[in-house]
Amino acid sequence: MIQKRISVYIRAADRPSSYYRILQYINRIQPSNISINIAESRFVYNLKQKVNNKIIKALIFSLIYIFIAIKTTISILKDLLIFRPKIIIISREMFPRYVPIFSYIFMKKILVNRTVIWDFDDNILESREISKKEWMLLGVNSNIIVVTHKDLKNFLNVSARNKVVMLPTTDCAMMDHDIKILNNKRLETYKNQIILIWVGTSVNLKYVESIIHIINQAAKTITKEYKKKVLLKIVCDKPLLANLEFLTIDNIKWTRQRAVMEMELSHIGIMPLENNKFTIGKGAFKLIQYESAGMPVLGSNVGFNSAAVDHGVNGFLIHNSQEWIKYLINLSIDQRKWAEMSAASRRKWESEFNCRKNLAWWRDIITDLN
Repeated sequence: MIQKRISVYIRAADRPSSYYRILQYINRIQPSNISINIAESRFVYNLKQKVNNKIIKALIFSLIYIFIAIKTTISILKDLLIFRPKIIIISREMFPRYVPIFSYIFMKKILVNRTVIWDFDDNILESREISKKEWMLLGVNSNIIVVTHKDLKNFLNVSARNKVVMLPTTDCAMMDHDIKILNNKRLETYKNQIILIWVGTSVNLKYVESIIHIINQAAKTITKEYKKKVLLKIVCDKPLLANLEFLTIDNIKWTRQRAVMEMELSHIGIMPLENNKFTIGKGAFKLIQYESAGMPVLGSNVGFNSAAVDHGVNGFLIHNSQEWIKYLINLSIDQRKWAEMSAASRRKWESEFNCRKNLAWWRDIITDLN
């Protein structure tokens, strides 16, 4: 009998939630006897992105759901009958939204008499990414539930909350970067141009679109009164399309490596959000990622953003349109303040969001349980 002691279930290897929450640590730990079960291939992901026709898209999504359900069920059966892992690690959910009845039976069996670690970093129940049935099952059967912050913990049933460990979502890519060297390059462009950056997936692009004309107003002042150009980099799987007089938009196709490269050259990281039940559950990852790169940050005062930003120290928490304009201008014209906040941003990351702490936790938990 083949013994695979650790089995990991993720939706897709390139999804930020799967990679930054789990895979980047497993890649560094490299435990022996591990299997990674990937439900959605890169081909399937690309197919979803390219189709725009609503009817065809609905058909493709239905076929993809069936494909994922079958593939995940086969992975569970392999674990039940062949590999028999000791540890099950689940990223977000095992099945998207709905669980076929026969698959649910197998899922219940695989969660019994094993150590189950369930990790999620968004309010996936509110977004309907997971069914209520699977949510309840994982809450009951998980031994450890890893979330980003207390608001997500509080979405769980009371009986599940004593299993919770809180780890922020962070990025190891900037761990060994010298921010002083980066800032020397940034200051060369700061004199003539301010580079803003937003890194994310297209599902969250609407938050940037909601303030794009506000940013353009700030760019007008910066351009006319201070003779600086303003560039906004959108590093995403889809472009932000807007024709603006003073703000230039540079759409860049997201990859992990490209995101790091663009952050190294940017001056200010932004994270606008609406205020609702879903966004309250978000883990401020964009802000944390910008901070790892030593950038001052501007974020809506929503949910965990307020923990990621020390207002007036490493950036600003934004409450309304006028504050977006005010603080964008402020950071764009005061080089000394920008440099001070840049250094404070990196210190914030080092002290509170350093990925070495998360890596140590995952290494310890896998070593102890294996």
